[in-house]
Amino acid sequence: MNSGENYLSKIAERIGEKLKALQDQGVACFSAPKLCTLYALMAVTVGEGAEEVDVHNAQVAWSELKNPGNPFLVPFEYPGPWNLRGEKSPGLKVIHEVAAEVNRLGWENLSA
Repeated sequence: MNSGENYLSKIAERIGEKLKALQDQGVACFSAPKLCTLYALMAVTVGEGAEEVDVHNAQVAWSELKNPGNPFLVPFEYPGPWNLRGEKSPGLKVIHEVAAEVNRLGWENLSA
């Protein structure tokens, strides 16, 4: 483990790696470090029980930190692309995958 690295940063790093790999495959998704930290918090607290609404709320919180007062940040229940897909978003898939890895391997053994 690098100095200054903790379990949450390690999990966030793993989530970021997986999202960047998806981006390299042409999948539209965000992999900003602060968003990945919010996703890591979900992986630890809700794990594989995380839902699309959780991902949406994390993205709204991240967007609010970047652009306070943005009027386009709306609740998940409002019509939008986030609740019309019918399938898991890339963020939710990765949160579930990493939560399963943490449960299986422990955060100390996540691959880089």
